[in-house]
Amino acid sequence: MVPIETECFKVFIDEANAIAVLIWNGQVNTKEYQKGCATLINTMTSHHLKKCLIDTNKRDNLPAESEEWEVAILQGEVVLCESKDLHVALVMSEEKYQRMVHNYSLSFAKPTSKPLNFHYFTKVEEAMDWLVNEPLAKE
Repeated sequence: MVPIETECFKVFIDEANAIAVLIWNGQVNTKEYQKGCATLINTMTSHHLKKCLIDTNKRDNLPAESEEWEVAILQGEVVLCESKDLHVALVMSEEKYQRMVHNYSLSFAKPTSKPLNFHYFTKVEEAMDWLVNEPLAKE
């Protein structure tokens, strides 16, 4: 697959490990954010992938509208993918990770109807190691 790249993001496939990768770059508005997410999901769907890495290290904070949309996806209110098992490794800076842990709320941890295996990392290498070694659920 030829990488899909804009000023705001890059989506490609790590073919050796069958992992879709989305790398954010700088400030993104809500439209660009939704386009990047849709490109990732379309790539995963068209190539039958169930594992992805999202690198937010170079992405600035999201606008409030994008954060609300992101929370709706994570809570299963907005469905972008019909996959029965999906592994997502989200990589962020140590500062963003600490802020996320500090702001974590049990109200955010709402069960979804689809198995969505989300893990958070501060290093791309650790995220890739988890994705490569974490088995998918048996269908």
